[in-house]
Amino acid sequence: MFITGVIGFPLKLTYSPLLHNTAFKKLRIPGVYYPLCVPPENFKEIIFKLKELGFSGVNITNPYKIEILKYLDGVNPTVMDIGAVNTVFIENNKMVGENTDTYGFRESLKAYDIDLKNKIVLIIGAGGVARAILYVLCKERTQRIFITNRTISKAYPLIENYDIEGIELKRVPRILKDVDFVINATSIDIHKRIIPFLKNGSIYYDTNYRFKISERKGIKVINGIEMLVLQGAYSFSLWTKQAPPVSIMRDALKEVL
Repeated sequence: MFITGVIGFPLKLTYSPLLHNTAFKKLRIPGVYYPLCVPPENFKEIIFKLKELGFSGVNITNPYKIEILKYLDGVNPTVMDIGAVNTVFIENNKMVGENTDTYGFRESLKAYDIDLKNKIVLIIGAGGVARAILYVLCKERTQRIFITNRTISKAYPLIENYDIEGIELKRVPRILKDVDFVINATSIDIHKRIIPFLKNGSIYYDTNYRFKISERKGIKVINGIEMLVLQGAYSFSLWTKQAPPVSIMRDALKEVL
């Protein structure tokens, strides 16, 4: 029996249980995926109980993608470069951290036929998902990458690690007319403050999937659904060692959306 789930706080809306429980059912694998809303004061205790409770692994979402690193027995080598974990799998009584957000973001770019070569990019946010996205962006031969955050000091480690340009949030409007690709890697809906000021041909990519984003002619708008499906499929393969039914998982989301 594969016992899995997602840990976050607050966990207001998540489609991950639908994705994974659909995959278990389709492949006729005995398994279940739970949403686990865990407040900060209980996080450490719950993580240490995963083995005892028979979990095969969990996804980790806000605000724990960086915090989880303290409690793991090991990580995939790329995780050390990223500095964040969104998936834990348990093997031989060891909890190992992986980041499937990198896979989900990279493959979603291919799915939407996005080429970032020589493009100017702005990423908004400095948390776990921003770290995964930056790891991918810095391999995409972009021309220039800006990063901003409500508290810009939280972005300093990323600015230093990736040699990118930090910009205070209040200065963002000044550069939007030159930006080709904007990524919202925060949990806040900010599209109305960004999309109207982008030039034609630009792309607005929101890692969230619960916001209803107003589109504008000449601007390509992408939400986080495809990234969610692809990173989830990769997590599923880590836990079960089986190829995930990606198209089935994607179709399940389309039905509820």
